[in-house]
Amino acid sequence: MTGPMTRPHRRRAHRGQRVALRPLRGADLETLGGWYDAELDRSDSDGSRLAITLRGSDRLIGVVVYHVELPEDGWLRFEEVTVEPELWGLGLDSEAVRMAEEEALARGLARRFRVLVRHDEGLRLYFWLRLGYRPAGSEGEATVMVRDTETSRCRPLS
Repeated sequence: MTGPMTRPHRRRAHRGQRVALRPLRGADLETLGGWYDAELDRSDSDGSRLAITLRGSDRLIGVVVYHVELPEDGWLRFEEVTVEPELWGLGLDSEAVRMAEEEALARGLARRFRVLVRHDEGLRLYFWLRLGYRPAGSEGEATVMVRDTETSRCRPLS
């Protein structure tokens, strides 16, 4: 599939109140080793792996991984959103998700968002509920959580 939704793109840094998003660089992988154990592809040519940094510094504190799915239908799927364990509970990961959504909307990459949450991950389910996502079925051992900006009356918590 080709076209503006699937073409590799150059991503600029995006800044929120407390965090910033930028493309994940190869050198970041060594920094992630101590607290993030997911396999990362060093060739991230589509810009779908983002580093979460504290605003005003380049200190890597987390990662957002997403995939544009069914671009003709406007879906973006979050694969992973995480911050350092010492920073859990501060809402930095929530801010990063909101920023990624806003950028995807502004760039026309997506207008619908989804994430799969394993049935045994209650805290992760609560995280996505607080961001305005709602259950929309199951896929295997996971609940499908969705947020459709065109039809949803759910608004993320501020």
